[in-house]
Amino acid sequence: MTFGLPFDTEMIDVGYVTVQQNKTTIIEKPLSTCECEGSVLSAKFTQEDTLKLSSFSNAEIRLVVKFMGGDRIESFEIIERVKDTSKEGVI
Repeated sequence: MTFGLPFDTEMIDVGYVTVQQNKTTIIEKPLSTCECEGSVLSAKFTQEDTLKLSSFSNAEIRLVVKFMGGDRIESFEIIERVKDTSKEGVI
């Protein structure tokens, strides 16, 4: 998942991408595991990550960051429908 940001990622002190279902956090990717270049932040999800999601249910995705100066922001919630997984386990 890639976010185009209105600021340079070097301004971020701490951040993470969360994926929730039914208001429960299922996946949390800290900034240290994301790729940051200029104003673009990319979070990669593994097969193990996505298999934690419930099929045929909405997932709420959000980016939360704290800047070097201490200010904190959250993105708008992005809602995506999770489709059925083709396998029940990791291949």
